[in-house]
Amino acid sequence: MRFRDSVALNFAPLFLRAALGIVFLMAGAVKVFHDMEVSGESAALLANYGIIKPAGAAPQPTPPAVPELPPPEEDGTARGPGSGATLASQPNYALASGWQPPRYTAADFPEPVKVRSMNGLVLFLHSAVHPPLHPETSAPLRPLWPDFDRSRDFDPWPVYAARAVAFTELIGGAFVLIGLLTRLGALGLAGTMLGAMWLTQFGPAIQMDSAFLGFLPNHAWHDGESWSKFLYQFTLFGAAMSLFCTGSGTLAADRFFATGPGEQPKKKRKPKDEDEDDED
Repeated sequence: MRFRDSVALNFAPLFLRAALGIVFLMAGAVKVFHDMEVSGESAALLANYGIIKPAGAAPQPTPPAVPELPPPEEDGTARGPGSGATLASQPNYALASGWQPPRYTAADFPEPVKVRSMNGLVLFLHSAVHPPLHPETSAPLRPLWPDFDRSRDFDPWPVYAARAVAFTELIGGAFVLIGLLTRLGALGLAGTMLGAMWLTQFGPAIQMDSAFLGFLPNHAWHDGESWSKFLYQFTLFGAAMSLFCTGSGTLAADRFFATGPGEQPKKKRKPKDEDEDDED
């Protein structure tokens, strides 16, 4: 193998791993260990997800509405709304009455509250599931993410998704940096960037009916500042997919846990007597 080919195979994945690992390791560390301040509606939303609580007393839950029952039968037996069924055989009316747990409001959080930065993703994902109205037409916008449980206003999946993204960036960035389980870590990082591009670039452009080529943000081609975030995300996605395809290279921790590419079989030499016959 020529020297330049050996350098390319050994150092190209190393530089790619170093760039991706440092970027995602820092991004994940900020989300997991750094604090941010929230107040008002944002704090109330996180409280309704069960992440924080106000300093004061919790709001009182609204008592369930008990449905009116038909008058009792002539023999004094209480009847439920179902035909031929007694009250004891009916479902629990308190559970079936649409009762909701207590809800916090912005008034419960007059002062800023510190939370982990990963909880900012919870607010972002909540707005993706429950988008606001169109700023010009006031028409309801299509959600950017499906609502998995329509019976609950605060389905906890955004909390789990935010934690998954934060720890994927932190752990995946560390694994990619040292070259351990590199393909798995790179695939996870590529997935986070694909989701980020959908929620921040492709989805909003389609949602506002202003997409270029059907899915791209409709920015002017010379507006580098507007394109910078998308190009940054796309570059990280492409780098992660490249590392997933090429692997960690030889200068990586994967070499200690898995066999690398085998050596090329040596060319079989002819016996000496056959060489002499050929010369004759």
